[in-house]
Amino acid sequence: MFKCRDEVSTLPPYELGGAFAEEMKKYGVARVVKLNSNEGPYPPFPAAIEAMQKAAASSNRYPDPSSHAVRLALAEKYSVPAESIAIGPGSVMLIRALMEVAINPGDEVIIPWPSFPPYLLATHIMGGRIRKVPLVDHTHDLPAMLAAITDKTKVIVICNPNNPTSTIITKSALDDYFEKVPAHILTILDEAYIDYIQDKDCPDGLDYLQIGKPVAVLRTFSKIYGLAGLRVGYGFTSPELAETLRRVQEGFPVSHVAQAAALASLERGDLVAERARLNAEGLAYFAAEFDKLGLSYAKPFANFAFVDVRQDAREMFQKLMRQGVLVRPGATYDSPTYERVTVGTPEENEIFIGALKKALEM
Repeated sequence: MFKCRDEVSTLPPYELGGAFAEEMKKYGVARVVKLNSNEGPYPPFPAAIEAMQKAAASSNRYPDPSSHAVRLALAEKYSVPAESIAIGPGSVMLIRALMEVAINPGDEVIIPWPSFPPYLLATHIMGGRIRKVPLVDHTHDLPAMLAAITDKTKVIVICNPNNPTSTIITKSALDDYFEKVPAHILTILDEAYIDYIQDKDCPDGLDYLQIGKPVAVLRTFSKIYGLAGLRVGYGFTSPELAETLRRVQEGFPVSHVAQAAALASLERGDLVAERARLNAEGLAYFAAEFDKLGLSYAKPFANFAFVDVRQDAREMFQKLMRQGVLVRPGATYDSPTYERVTVGTPEENEIFIGALKKALEM
């Protein structure tokens, strides 16, 4: 009988943020406020929609396999050589590709915890060993991560802002980390939510690439640009590693429709700034309401908050779902009383807070 590799057969489960359509029908919910997947609440920019519509007419042709035009546009925007940029179907697939090229069976990967579960999955698939380092005050403990290095350590993952806690590492802390981390270790710096940051103390991963540190800086069009359904992620790293990533990916990783939308989106920095402003207002609203309810939470910087509801988060999830509001229970992140809730539109945020108040009284 056919048998899968042990690494695949024993993969840990990862719970995605589904739509829960059947459950909603059961409860007679007419409107769903979907705050469970860290998607942007706003649609693609008008220019991106127009670009997608035009590109759709040539869907009978394969896309550019290297996303050359997108890489050139990113190179110009961020002053990084185009040969140092890799494009993938979402930054999560770039994480997978990085582990594929870096990890041999038995190699160790240091991961903060709780953080983004696909780091664990990508390591596990390659037969790597995972060393989790607990967060302190919901934030990366970089000294402890450095102390966890052994002669088998190959990769260290840093998520800034961190998912699910929405916290950031300060520039001084990350500067100190890069001064001490051995040069043979690759640091994956996942900055999927960096476009939302308005705090000047948050570092820019590109600074470390530009001074020659062994780092892969990952970002995405899925969040603030509103292109989550198209799957376009990008990474900045050394030219050699970027070329290797392009070789291990499938032949046509990003559709030409997605490439067209990404190109059009990069031209609208004004709309990015406006969405970042609206998001900051949403975070401030959440924080003020959590304070009124006496709920503790991690100080949020991304487009979501991590709040302690003081009861089983799965039960709270059910209470909120019956009111048409979806959040992410913290059990996925070994945080059983926490909910991760994405910032929505102002109206959606108010609906969530109203539903939360009712649920706390149930």
